[in-house]
Amino acid sequence: MITINAYKEVDDEVEYLETFDENDPNVIYDVIAYDNNSDELYSIEASKAEDFLNYKISTETEKKYSETAILAHCLWDITAFLFNE
Repeated sequence: MITINAYKEVDDEVEYLETFDENDPNVIYDVIAYDNNSDELYSIEASKAEDFLNYKISTETEKKYSETAILAHCLWDITAFLFNE
């Protein structure tokens, strides 16, 4: 399961954002993957590209982000982490 979280640096600390503006250039995004059967976190850079492409998008992420934003964040991460595969 893919989840995208948003953060912002405030006073030298990174804070999780429940609500945010997708167009704010100061928002930091983190794409993470979880095993569907547990809370175990998977490193995208340790995943195989074909595994990543089979993950489902979490309902929470679908509610917070546009389809275009989800695709952009996922493509950015798989390009950055899985480019050499």
